[in-house]
Amino acid sequence: MRSLIIAGRTQLDRLISEMRRFCDTEAFGTEFKQDCLSPDNQRAMALVKGKTRKLAVGYEVPIIWREGEPGLPNNRAMAVNRFQSLLRRFQHQPQLERDYEAAMQKTLDQGYASRVEDPADAKYFLAHHGVYKGTKLRVVFDAAASFTGKALNDAIIGGPALQPALAAVITRFRQEECAWASDIKAMFSRLRLSAEDARFFCFLWRQKSSGNMVTYKMDRLPFGASCSPFVAIHTIQRIAEDAGVEEKVAVAVRERMYVDDYLSSAPTVQEAVQEASAVRKMLADADLNLQRWVSNSPDFLQQMTVSTRLSSSNIHQLGSNCEEKVLGVFWDVHSDTLGFKVAEAPDVKFTKMELASRVAGVFDPLGTASPIIVKAKIRLRMLGQSGLQWTDVVGEEDASWWLLWFKELQYLNRVAMPRCLFPNRETLESSEPHTFCDASEEAYAAVLYVQSVFSSGQVVIRQVKPTNKLAPKKTISVPKLELNAALLGARMTQAVQQALPAHIHRRRFWTDSSTVRNWIRTAAANYQVFVSNRIGEIQTITDEGEWRFVPGRLNPADAATRSALDGDIFPAIWLNGPDFLLQHEDKWPVDLPWMKIKEEMRPVRVSFAAQVEKTDWSKVQLTPSDIPQLCALEGKFLGLVRQCQEESFAEELHRLRKKKALSSTSSLLALAPILSEDGLLRLGGRAGRARLPYDQLHPPFLRVGIPLRRGSSSLIIRV
Repeated sequence: MRSLIIAGRTQLDRLISEMRRFCDTEAFGTEFKQDCLSPDNQRAMALVKGKTRKLAVGYEVPIIWREGEPGLPNNRAMAVNRFQSLLRRFQHQPQLERDYEAAMQKTLDQGYASRVEDPADAKYFLAHHGVYKGTKLRVVFDAAASFTGKALNDAIIGGPALQPALAAVITRFRQEECAWASDIKAMFSRLRLSAEDARFFCFLWRQKSSGNMVTYKMDRLPFGASCSPFVAIHTIQRIAEDAGVEEKVAVAVRERMYVDDYLSSAPTVQEAVQEASAVRKMLADADLNLQRWVSNSPDFLQQMTVSTRLSSSNIHQLGSNCEEKVLGVFWDVHSDTLGFKVAEAPDVKFTKMELASRVAGVFDPLGTASPIIVKAKIRLRMLGQSGLQWTDVVGEEDASWWLLWFKELQYLNRVAMPRCLFPNRETLESSEPHTFCDASEEAYAAVLYVQSVFSSGQVVIRQVKPTNKLAPKKTISVPKLELNAALLGARMTQAVQQALPAHIHRRRFWTDSSTVRNWIRTAAANYQVFVSNRIGEIQTITDEGEWRFVPGRLNPADAATRSALDGDIFPAIWLNGPDFLLQHEDKWPVDLPWMKIKEEMRPVRVSFAAQVEKTDWSKVQLTPSDIPQLCALEGKFLGLVRQCQEESFAEELHRLRKKKALSSTSSLLALAPILSEDGLLRLGGRAGRARLPYDQLHPPFLRVGIPLRRGSSSLIIRV
């Protein structure tokens, strides 16, 4: 684990950076994304494409300045103050001074920086400090230091993310039996800056002979500039284009490199050597050198040593110290397993900042540690909701909980997860991804496994990628959280599948929520916005036939949804998957029958627009002899009055039949109409209290203008 032992604002800034990296790692494939570039990123792409130049040796690259920049004030005075402060530290720390001088001299000797002869050429200065990585000191140039309210990085565009997702790189690294890893030696320092840009990356150092303060400038892409990763990754991809390498080599550069790390795997040693050799030669021709090769195959290492004519010191041989750290994941090349190394519980005061730093320090790009990490995330949010400030010490009860959490965290040291997802590829008959989804009121999670069936009948289950998120602070129902978990699983599976072999076709998704299972089977438009949007996206990413119901006790995703530290935090089902996946499909849990779920359905607003067949009332003939039957509403005349009302008062009839109130715009509202047993609209109100016959108290309505009404009235008058 990593901790941040820095003071003041710098500590909080570093913590924010750590937490952002932590959250970005966890967000792999689970966030909605739009394939578009902001205006700043469009400018960044245009600049890096137009100003990257191939030189006789290596490449020249640009700094991605914002429009109108660099408009920076000369900050030499600040740089002098910072440098003098560093010199005072040297007086009390002679070992730091020796290490610093050695690191700076190496920078100058290798041509990464040069002396500025004319002081007027120095436009902006970078303060610098030393950071130890183990026993090795690294000089860090501070492009984020502010001067008169503005830092160098404020004038620079960071650029879009060009590298593949970290989890995707590691997933591809896990595909085949023969795996290897390497990294580019001093990648940023091998890329040249233009003379114009170098003037804004000056720094102060002392002359070795006289000890006088001297101005130098960086001639290579600086590590501290916010655009450096973007520029470096674009240059690697540009090198592949310029070299005209085979497509499989170009794909390896695009999909199997993460900044300066190169991780890959292949079915055979021969294929592995071919790919690795081609990538190494392509980079070497551009003045970039791969180093520190590690592999689970001694044959691969031996052939790479011969083919590249490297000394054996550049190869990490399998020996007593056979664990290599690959992008924050420890790889035991001897047993070919992935795992963690976690430090002992810290003997420090538990402030909110210290705890957040240590939680973010567990680098888990695959999500394997989710059952223990989610508990800390939930607890950290509880600390924030209690009003605890970053530097406040937690209470006694919380401190006891965190001590227990750090103790449980030690379990990660015992995790040894097989690296290879598809062993014995030559006998592999089928592979299916299975994604399990679950939620609680505290968090929701999804975990993906690959089920591989071999010709011998053997079935192998490998955990590929778990992920989880905290439940929203706003209280929502558990079915909605379960739906969030289903969407999380669908998005993650779609992202992971892009990194898995193309021969995987059939997928399975599992939920222990009968409500979600049935929601996914129905039309999204039937439900309210929250449910409708999520159902719609799930149905776009997956097919409803891919979903099945699983009992909660058999759902491994449950382990990553709760904050309690009791019970088995890492049950066997978490790493190995449920046992029923080892059996034939007819022995899997029985799926649920379809049921229409009324919960969260969209309210139906009916605008009555039924088409009633119109009657030609001019053809209706009435004679004096018809008056008694008409007044008694007998025979054909009951039907005629009904037809009149259907044509005149269709909406009122519809609403009263549904036992609903009339519309506020109805012309009958003041008459308090009622619907009689014979289906007619009649007069209501207080008249019903009089002692008169029913037909006289509640006469039926006929709209003014209906010929029947006019005809009957005149006939009645005549009679």
